[in-house]
Amino acid sequence: MAAEGDAQTSKVNTELIVSGFSKLRQEQATLGEKLAELEADLNEHTLVLQMLEKLEPDRKCFRRVGGALVEKTVKEVVPAIGTTKTQITATLKALREQLDTKTKELLEYKKTHRIVVRGVDAPDMPYDELVAS
Repeated sequence: MAAEGDAQTSKVNTELIVSGFSKLRQEQATLGEKLAELEADLNEHTLVLQMLEKLEPDRKCFRRVGGALVEKTVKEVVPAIGTTKTQITATLKALREQLDTKTKELLEYKKTHRIVVRGVDAPDMPYDELVAS
């Protein structure tokens, strides 16, 4: 009877460890996705600024604010886009730091709980050996 209770406790502990690992990987993936999205936004803002710098300052241009297009001049739009670009850059820096921290946390969790990801950490090791270790 005692052996059966130990086996169930071990199974529950294993499930908690795997659940914790999965949660950390999901958080890491979410940060990576957000980072990629913001990098695309930053590239877009950079391209727009490069194009607007070639135009005369009093030329009309349109900027989307929320869901509406607003007519402005180039000299009014360039500082606003520059400010947004600066904010995106700061957010990217913070997200990269969070991603680095999450990656270190994930690696430490794997090391602490001796987690081996099949196909990544042990690409040629048979499944039976991974389970036994």
